[in-house]
Amino acid sequence: METTTRRIRPCYEMGPPFRAAYGLYDENSGKYLLKRGPYDVDTAQRKIIAAGLPLYLAHRLSQGI
Repeated sequence: METTTRRIRPCYEMGPPFRAAYGLYDENSGKYLLKRGPYDVDTAQRKIIAAGLPLYLAHRLSQGI
């Protein structure tokens, strides 16, 4: 029986508009599939602040850095 090995890799974008992204790599076929979706910056900022993390982390999301 042949086993399939797949790996998930994070992908990063800089600057607005923000989109969530990740890649799937299938070692057997050698194919890489990039997946993208919307990223809710406002909700992420509220969660960062609610968690008590440094404010610059929330602020930098709206700056694209």
